Amino acid sequence: MPHLVSSAADKQALRSAYKAQRAGLPMSSLSQAVVKTLAREWPLCLPQNAQVNPIAVLGYAPTGSEVNMMPWLQALMATEGYHLFLPRIAASSSATDPTMTFWPYTAQTVLQANRFGILEPLPQHQSQAWQAEDYAWTILLLPALAIDPAGHRLGYGKGHYDRFLANTSFAGPKVGITVEALFRQPLPVDVWDRPCTMVFTEAALYSL
Repeated sequence: MPHLVSSAADKQALRSAYKAQRAGLPMSSLSQAVVKTLAREWPLCLPQNAQVNPIAVLGYAPTGSEVNMMPWLQALMATEGYHLFLPRIAASSSATDPTMTFWPYTAQTVLQANRFGILEPLPQHQSQAWQAEDYAWTILLLPALAIDPAGHRLGYGKGHYDRFLANTSFAGPKVGITVEALFRQPLPVDVWDRPCTMVFTEAALYSL
């Protein structure tokens, strides 16, 4: 059972511990292995009706030693029916404002580092942010410091993904991306946390 209602201090201590643990892992080779698993098992993320399209994939640009999914996203660009997006963080935030929006990621997209050092897409001429109603199916890839067997993820404490999920009509698979070493231990859970429905590691796809 998850440990409900954690303190900020508990989570901050875990963040420091998991950052240190991840820093000691061979994340470059592990990222390549996660990408291979994702490519192999990706059809399990799709609806049973193979004709459903367009499909939106809300990805992420890695920061630090996060699992790097960018090579796979770039390969997916050439697949008909897919539309790729990366997040942008608003300059200001509030508890009720979905501070994170997703913007198109194409071969022409220019990426620029934001104030957190994360690469973001610069909106292109006539481009529009992702809206659920524009796509038959949307898949969200979530980075994490760690994920537990119930799908609860430990992020960096900003709450961007939790607010995004709470304040949009997203209803597709929430796919956590991590490695086996950072997947096994139960994590503390707050009432606003939104768990993953699937998790990819270098070893397997887990449906939760």
